[in-house]
Amino acid sequence: LGDEEFHAHWREPHGRLALNIRAMRRYVQAHRIPEPSLPESNARFEGFAEVWLDDLATALGLGQDEDYQRYLVPDEPNFCDQSGLRFLITREEIVRRGPTVRREERLFKVIQLVSRRADVSAPRFADEWGRGDESLVVALGALRYVRCRAVPSTLDPVNGLSGVRELWWPDADSFRQARKRAPEAFAALLADPLVDPSHGCIEAVDELRLLW
Repeated sequence: LGDEEFHAHWREPHGRLALNIRAMRRYVQAHRIPEPSLPESNARFEGFAEVWLDDLATALGLGQDEDYQRYLVPDEPNFCDQSGLRFLITREEIVRRGPTVRREERLFKVIQLVSRRADVSAPRFADEWGRGDESLVVALGALRYVRCRAVPSTLDPVNGLSGVRELWWPDADSFRQARKRAPEAFAALLADPLVDPSHGCIEAVDELRLLW
């Protein structure tokens, strides 16, 4: 599929089908968009599906959920490379809340997926990663910052992912100006000593809040 066809199908009908999953509390599609200030080599995925659930047991059982099996499993082969799907179960920490985000509001969002270094244990990473980075986010003028650490007991060695950073700016120009204004802060945010720099990715996305 071409990029346009992929993203169109993911929005509709797949997004509408996903709303039948009764266990979901929130559901967001984050569609990758080109961003000249981020190297294309950093792009690893075409998008990220973000799902909020009540508890860990529900998250672990989502793949076998009756609604998921009925509505989404049959449609996934129609638009996405299933061999490239990766799953990560995290606990969300809202570090910088910012203004209330409305369902239809358009903001510029950057998502960073990280992997811990091989010599760093999963519990240590879950406890220490990102500690003290709020000052860097403030220097970059991000409206909102959410840090999601993977639940250590759920880590999948195949995907190698350990955490997610999500940052919002009013628009793409605000993000670019922030990087020019505070380049050291952005570099420090990416150069966490617990992170393996050869894995992970950082991408700009268009956020579609389907259940919010």
